[in-house]
Amino acid sequence: MQIVIGNVLSTEELRRVRAALARARFVDGTATAGFAARLVKNNRQAEASDRSLGTIRKLIAERVLANEVFRLRCGRRRSLRSSSRVTRKACAMAVTSMTR
Repeated sequence: MQIVIGNVLSTEELRRVRAALARARFVDGTATAGFAARLVKNNRQAEASDRSLGTIRKLIAERVLANEVFRLRCGRRRSLRSSSRVTRKACAMAVTSMTR
């Protein structure tokens, strides 16, 4: 189940993110795909070596991880026994991808 989380970034933060993405170099996403995913992955992604996006990644991760809705659904306070295996895995993947 997907949960939509609104108002994570302020208007100014969103402006900064958009400006950084406008300057970013995007490359073929299949370059980072595993063998099987390469056959179906069809996207462009910001180049991983682009250091200017590091601050943007950090900002977004901080805001999402601090968001009350996200914490209620994925936070440590939530009993892992009460959440499904799929939810635990999705939350762990979200946190991992945001903090890389």
